[in-house]
Amino acid sequence: KVWTTGGHHCDMGLCLARTDPTVRKHAGLTMFLVNFHQPGMTINPIKLVMGGSEFCQEFLDDVVVPDADRLGEVNGGWKVAQTQLASERKGMARGWHVGMHRAETSPYIEPNARYGKIARELGTDKDPYTRALIGELIVYDAVSDLIGKRINTGLRSGKFHGEAGAISSLMSSVFDIDRTKLVSAMCGPEAIASVDEQSANGSGMSRVSTHRIGGGTLETQMNLVAERHLGLPRELGPAPDTPFNQLRSNKTAKIA
Repeated sequence: KVWTTGGHHCDMGLCLARTDPTVRKHAGLTMFLVNFHQPGMTINPIKLVMGGSEFCQEFLDDVVVPDADRLGEVNGGWKVAQTQLASERKGMARGWHVGMHRAETSPYIEPNARYGKIARELGTDKDPYTRALIGELIVYDAVSDLIGKRINTGLRSGKFHGEAGAISSLMSSVFDIDRTKLVSAMCGPEAIASVDEQSANGSGMSRVSTHRIGGGTLETQMNLVAERHLGLPRELGPAPDTPFNQLRSNKTAKIA
């Protein structure tokens, strides 16, 4: 298993395992808790190019998980996974992805004072182009905050269901990419010059591509919004009741 965030800080992990390949793909899954300290578990932090090691890869060699560590029913793991994913999307909807260290009562200009601080440090705070970029950044943060609050209100009132978080996650992915590009344009070479792994600018520039993946890929969020909120037809594919072991795969596909 690769790219587990903070895996080296964890005692337990979730494992969604296929326990019955003869039923449809979502029906033959079971969720387990896996003890990271048991024999056979190896956790290796992955050193990133910017110097950090927040991601890990795990190797499971003959690891045995007892039935006592099963979460939910046998072959009922997809329901558990959906609950976990819905919780993650609700977290996205509540705005933690755009509101870290931000008090709910703080006006938009206060948390965004950092943009002006960066410009002053670079000596570009009087430059019209830089000031226009800062204005765009403040608008991005304000819109992100308001959309997050609107979705959170809908979840609390019951107007929206758990998958509504996909809207916020989708918006966050697009906004974060654009926001990073704006900051990079404002900072110039300084955006990639830092060797400090904690630098917001350096790590932000190097992490921009991950914004399309975290919390579910951009394409996955688009599908959720299209199918579950807009009522658009699902993508074409095998019949829903097709057994997993009869699904086409790279191994079984015939090459002309």
